[in-house]
Amino acid sequence: FTEADIRNTYDLLRQYRGIHEADSLFQYHYAYSPDGKKLVDFVGRFEQISDDFNHIMNHIGIDEELPHRNSTSHRDYRTYYTPETAALIRDLYAIDVDTFGYTFDQRE
Repeated sequence: FTEADIRNTYDLLRQYRGIHEADSLFQYHYAYSPDGKKLVDFVGRFEQISDDFNHIMNHIGIDEELPHRNSTSHRDYRTYYTPETAALIRDLYAIDVDTFGYTFDQRE
């Protein structure tokens, strides 16, 4: 993708940000009611899916392991962004970034 492709996609998505039907673009709307009430006890993160799955199983008292299929290797999500594209995502998905504690600071 070029920077122009990213900018065009950002501009397109930004148009839908205020449309009620576009709520599904944001993770926030799956975990919080329209009046801001938290609807879930725990939000797991894909970046630490094994640990979060184990946390949930322990919490509900089930001894189960998460099956591991289609193994792939991905870098930390932050490494995929330039400072410019990180700023665009931070702006577009501010409600998710703020609510779920995402950061774009590069890990060392």
